[in-house]
Amino acid sequence: MSLLDQEVQESKEQKGKKIVLMLLIACIILLVLLLVIMYAMSGNISKPLSLTINNNAITVDNSIIITDQNGINYIAIEKIANQTGYQYLRGGYLEYVEDNTKCYLEKENQIIQFEANSNIIYKTKTDSNIEYEKYELKNNIIQSNNILYIALEDLNVGLNVVCSYVEQENKIAISTVEQLTTDYITSIPANTQYTAVSEEPNNKKAIAYNMIVVSTANNRWGVIDANYSTIISNKYSSMDYVEAYQLFIVSDGNRYGVITSNGAAVIDLNYDEIEIINYYPLLYKVKQNNKYGVIDEEGKTVVNIQYDKLGYESTETGINSTMIIENINSDNESGIVVSNGGKYGIVNLSDGTVVSDCVLDKIYSKTENNGSKVYYIELQQTEVDLNRYIEYLNTSRVDIN
Repeated sequence: MSLLDQEVQESKEQKGKKIVLMLLIACIILLVLLLVIMYAMSGNISKPLSLTINNNAITVDNSIIITDQNGINYIAIEKIANQTGYQYLRGGYLEYVEDNTKCYLEKENQIIQFEANSNIIYKTKTDSNIEYEKYELKNNIIQSNNILYIALEDLNVGLNVVCSYVEQENKIAISTVEQLTTDYITSIPANTQYTAVSEEPNNKKAIAYNMIVVSTANNRWGVIDANYSTIISNKYSSMDYVEAYQLFIVSDGNRYGVITSNGAAVIDLNYDEIEIINYYPLLYKVKQNNKYGVIDEEGKTVVNIQYDKLGYESTETGINSTMIIENINSDNESGIVVSNGGKYGIVNLSDGTVVSDCVLDKIYSKTENNGSKVYYIELQQTEVDLNRYIEYLNTSRVDIN
């Protein structure tokens, strides 16, 4: 082979190697691009929804979780109620009508009411003599195929549970405050000062708002969050959470007051007892030196602290115990039943004026067949309609000026 032929052959071999190398590089690039595309596509493939309640897996079907046009996820109230210890009942509480646009849940003595197309829900207790607590949700309750749904982000307020949704994993985890109380009792780190978690029903509700009522070894109560960071220092003898206003009724020894959810004082520790008797406006029954009166949410006196007790307690069939009386005058103001020396009277809650002196034997209400209340007084063993009695008082008074 001539030198020229050898050079031509070597040149062909080098070109062949370059082509093979270029093809190999192209294949690698194509493989990388293919892997990138496959990875991107895998990220867009929606994972099946998983739902756990108190760490138990729940079978998910199309009727449990739905999503509205804004991408907000909703869960069927009845389905979650059955899994979290509530009894689900159609219609409004005490309305005795099968209304599919309304429902209420019952657990122990707690009642929670819902209505389609409304973001207002109501809570009360079966043994309560005061008005319902009102809560505003972020989203309306919606109805689809005669099923009522609540938004996942409203569950903490609506059902007193904690709900988390991991979008990447398409996983919903729901825990009741009862379960979380048990979890926190067993999981408090040994190197912290906390020795107990409150198991009082009202304080359990605080967990739904990331507040855990805990005590130290000397039984001083305070509040921490889920990361065990202090919210309210452990310095109180007792704490009672007020969900409707995000407050705590607290005590130090035998003195009671009210603080906010971050520990700021609202009502100083000046009272022997303090108890909510009205939510709108917020009013407290207070005790001081063995006498009772009423203060407002700022601690201002509404009814002087001079009465033996507030309210009439009944054990008679068909007669209701009575504390607050609505519409005692033409201005639709409310009054409160007061008592001294075993006799009863009424004080106006708007301005503290006396409507009736403590001369009555009883003040109570009766529930009519339609669910309304009619108020009565008893004087000298005679029952008189309260409205007629107040009219008599107003016409019998003489202005000597």
